[in-house]
Amino acid sequence: MKEPFCTCLIMATPSFQLFLVSFLLVLVLFAKHGLGCIERERQALLCFKHGLVDDHRLLSSWGHECCRWRGVQCSKRSNHVVKLHLPAPPTEFEGMYKSLRGEISPSLLELEHLTYLDLSCNDFEGSSIPPFLASMTKMQHLNLSHANFAGSLSGQLGNLSYLHSLDLSFNDNLYSGNLEWLSNLSSLRFLDLRHFNLEKATHWLRAINKLPSLVHLNLGDCNLPPLITSHVNFSASLTFLDLSNNCRVSSSIYPWVFNFSATLVHLSLSGSDSHGLILEAYGNMISLAYLDLSDCALEGEIPVAFGNMTSLEYLDMSRNQQESLIPDTFGSMTSLAYLDLSDNQLKGSIPDTVGNLASLERLCLSMNLLRGSIPKTFGNLSALTFLYLSANLLRGSIPYTFCSMDSLIELHLPSNTLDGSIPDALGNMTSLTYVDLSSNQLQGPIPDTVGNLASLDGLYLRNNQLQGSIPYAFANMSALLYLDLSGNLLQGSIPDAIGNITSLTELSLSRNQVQRIPETVGNLVSLEGLYLPENQLQSSIPDTIGSMVSLEVLFLERNQLQGLIPKSVGRMVSLQILSLHQNQLHGSIPDTIGNLASLEELSLDGNKLHGEIPKSLRNLCSLRALNLHSNNLSGQLSEDFLACAKDTLETVSLSDNQLRGPMPPFTGFSSLKQLNLGLNELEGMLPKSIGHLAALNELYIGSNSLQGDISEAHLLYLSELVVLDLSSNSITFNVSLEWVPPFQLSSLLLASSKLGPHFPHWLRNQKCLMDIDISNSEISDAIPDWFWNLTHSARSLNISKNQIIGTLPILSSKFDHPLYIDMSSNFLEGSIPQLPSNLALLDLSKNKFSGTISSLCAATSPYLVYLDLSNNLLIGELPNCWSQWKSLIVLNLENNQFSGKIPKSLGTLQSIHTMHLHNNNFSGGLPLSLKNCKV
Repeated sequence: MKEPFCTCLIMATPSFQLFLVSFLLVLVLFAKHGLGCIERERQALLCFKHGLVDDHRLLSSWGHECCRWRGVQCSKRSNHVVKLHLPAPPTEFEGMYKSLRGEISPSLLELEHLTYLDLSCNDFEGSSIPPFLASMTKMQHLNLSHANFAGSLSGQLGNLSYLHSLDLSFNDNLYSGNLEWLSNLSSLRFLDLRHFNLEKATHWLRAINKLPSLVHLNLGDCNLPPLITSHVNFSASLTFLDLSNNCRVSSSIYPWVFNFSATLVHLSLSGSDSHGLILEAYGNMISLAYLDLSDCALEGEIPVAFGNMTSLEYLDMSRNQQESLIPDTFGSMTSLAYLDLSDNQLKGSIPDTVGNLASLERLCLSMNLLRGSIPKTFGNLSALTFLYLSANLLRGSIPYTFCSMDSLIELHLPSNTLDGSIPDALGNMTSLTYVDLSSNQLQGPIPDTVGNLASLDGLYLRNNQLQGSIPYAFANMSALLYLDLSGNLLQGSIPDAIGNITSLTELSLSRNQVQRIPETVGNLVSLEGLYLPENQLQSSIPDTIGSMVSLEVLFLERNQLQGLIPKSVGRMVSLQILSLHQNQLHGSIPDTIGNLASLEELSLDGNKLHGEIPKSLRNLCSLRALNLHSNNLSGQLSEDFLACAKDTLETVSLSDNQLRGPMPPFTGFSSLKQLNLGLNELEGMLPKSIGHLAALNELYIGSNSLQGDISEAHLLYLSELVVLDLSSNSITFNVSLEWVPPFQLSSLLLASSKLGPHFPHWLRNQKCLMDIDISNSEISDAIPDWFWNLTHSARSLNISKNQIIGTLPILSSKFDHPLYIDMSSNFLEGSIPQLPSNLALLDLSKNKFSGTISSLCAATSPYLVYLDLSNNLLIGELPNCWSQWKSLIVLNLENNQFSGKIPKSLGTLQSIHTMHLHNNNFSGGLPLSLKNCKV
């Protein structure tokens, strides 16, 4: 009889007992955990890890037992590694990943039983897909998408004959000249090559047709070449097909696509060139749940047969050229959750049957030509969350049934012709977060019920005809971020309660009739933009405005604001734009503005400000535009008054003040484009450093007391200059006859400069002049022939108050679009030539013109408002063609030698205010028709 095992164990030696216990423990562990990691495969994985840069410690668990490592899965039977799942996890920033970097080691070949490999969203830094992957013949699932592979993919992956799923998408620099290698992958069911360059894969469709098991095909953004033929047999049963954003795929793809009418669930041809009509055959795709035909250059009508696609949940046909009605049959697509027909040329009215789409969550019909009213049946769309009807021709009122759409989150109705009032029921739609009713013809007051929309973060009612006051109920909208009521007829004060909306980041009330800014505006500490221009604001700017420390832009221009600019503005340290121009503000500019280190634009022009420009402006290192013109500012401009902004400043406008002293040199202001110091009391010489402002477009320093010579050095590097105004100074041009200016001007204003005695030769190089004023410039010369080459594009020409001699050519041939011509106070003689037809002002007075003025009748300008031919030697009777100048306001023919009767047609000048005919030789009485004039 055998001894029991336990008795034998007791009788065994101690060393044998220890061996047996250890052996039993190993058996227990193997029974519980399997055989453990195979060392050869563990070493292969460690070698793979060694070739990678793991910035985010994703592989920190890779130590001893490889079957427990992150992303590694072993077979439960054999403990061989069968799955390596290492997609990079996303970061908190969209489109960014915690990627592994480096190279894929060929040590993976040791994983002979690997069937699944996912290295997506890592960064392999533009390397090629490793050729050795083609030897891993047991692979069934391969995902290398978003992994920054590049280069040519030849046919090596065709060896993976067991492959079920292949994803190489979003490797933008990966390409292949053909796809024939796919033909060996007979088991392939899933293929995604999005953003894979296939522009040279001419026979791509032939290769796809050799995949009998294929169910899912995505070739979006592959730059596919045009089809050679689409008439090929295909035994697969595709359920998913995406060929989007392949602009060379045309409607010739349709016969192949319609092979899958019974099986396709998802179809996207967005961005293809399916130019032409939409085929009725789409109506046979009864299994389709997703259809995207957006941006396909589709034309014509939407087929009625679309209503047969009763399984459809998503339909996007936006950005096409369809000139169609929306078929009533759309109401049969009761599974539809997403419908986008925006940016077409759809016409007619929105069918009532849209109200049958009880599952609809998003409806986009914007940017069409839809007319009529919004159907009341919209109230049936209880699941609708987003409604876009903007930029159509919809009219009528907003239906009261809207209040039934209690799931609606966003309502977009701008740029239509909707009228009536905003319904009170809007306040019942408490799910709303965004409402845009702007650019319509809505009238009446803003209903108080809007204040019930506690979730609303954006309310846009601009450019309507809304009246009344701003509701106090707005204070209840605690989530409101954006409020735009601009371009209406709102009156009264901004309510004090506005200060309760502390979440507000943008408030626009421009172009209304609002009269007062409340003190509580200072509570809006989150506000970034405050827009109140073109109202009737009358009182002073509240001192509390300085509490808006988040404010970046403040627009209060074109009001009637009075008082001082509060010193507290210096506390708005985030301010980038401060615009207070065209008000009635007085006092001095506060020094505290120099604290606004982020300020880019300061516009205080058109007020009654006085005193000196604060020295603290030199601290504004980000300043791009300084507009202080049309005030009463005085004092001298120091050389460094804007020195800190010399790299950023583009506009300096200080004209029409009382600034005195020398002109600052503006040395080093490399970005300066516009410099306007005109109408001041500046004196001394023009600094030569101005000639180094290479970015300068416009230079206005007219009407000062500057003196001295202008040499070529003053204009040396001004190649971008288009406007030059040095008028009404005591400046002498001193340049050589051979000088060629570096610029091409559109406006040349040199009145009262010393240019003569001859016409400046450097002018002959100017080809783009539109405004020319060289009046009172001491020219005593005949007009040279080349001068008339300058006038073809001219709108205005003033050569008056010189001593110009000679006769005039036929002016109608020298001007293309003239408006103003002033040649008065010269020594011009001869007859008055034929004039241009579009004149608004003509002054030829105080010359020696002779002969009749019969040529005037050929100038049929309906715009002529001023005609002065006085103080010449003109003779003969006045022509009887005055009725053609209906707009004439001033007519001066005095001090000539006209004779005969005054023509009756002078009495047809119903706009005339001033008429001078004395000191001539007229006979007879005044015509009765002159009683019609306003003289």
